[in-house]
Amino acid sequence: MKSMQFITFGFACTPLYFVWEKAIGIHETKSMLKRALARLPVVIPIWFLAIIFPFFGPINSTVGSLLVSFTVYIIPALAHMITFAPAAAREVLASLIVLKIYATIVLIWINSL
Repeated sequence: MKSMQFITFGFACTPLYFVWEKAIGIHETKSMLKRALARLPVVIPIWFLAIIFPFFGPINSTVGSLLVSFTVYIIPALAHMITFAPAAAREVLASLIVLKIYATIVLIWINSL
C-alpha cells in the first residue's frame, strides 16, 4: 500500500519539480544533489499538508486508485493516437461505428464488475 502512495506522489510531483527547477534556473544542472535540494521547497509543504490531514492516506489511496491509471495510461495513449494518426486513418476510424459501439459495451461491462 505504501509503495502505491510513493508512486502516486512521484507521478503527481514530477511535473511540479520540473516547473520549479526551471523557475529557479537549475533545470539544466547535472548534479542530483542540487536538484534534490532544490526540490525540498516543493516537498516540504506537501508533507506538511499530509500531516495536517489525519485521513490523507486513505484519501490519497482512493484518489490514486481512481485517477492514476487514467492519467498514466489513457490520456497519453489518446494524445499519441490523436497527434500521430494520419488523416486517412482518422477518416477510417470515424467510419467504424460498429467497433465504437462494441468498445463502449465492453467498457460498460468491465466497469460494472
